Amino acid sequence: MSLPRFVLLDNSLIEVGGHFLEHAVSLLKAATLADLQPVLATNRAFEQREAVPSGWLVLLTRRCATHSSLNAPLGTLIHIIASLSVRHGGQG
Repeated sequence: MSLPRFVLLDNSLIEVGGHFLEHAVSLLKAATLADLQPVLATNRAFEQREAVPSGWLVLLTRRCATHSSLNAPLGTLIHIIASLSVRHGGQG
């Protein structure tokens, strides 16, 4: 049986450097201590997966029109949930 997932969605996470990745890794390490499977959803431009601990699922979010769009966060969340379901045979 797979562990329940903790999904951290940070569309601002584009590259290594700054506080975005450091913050995400800290939160996801805490999730692993709570017996949750860490999932990091980043900006589509994020290419440095090697900076993320091995075994963690990294999803690239789809592009949203603007940060101010009311539908953007919901659309991104639906996309991530659908990706998780497909990757795990609908066990999502």
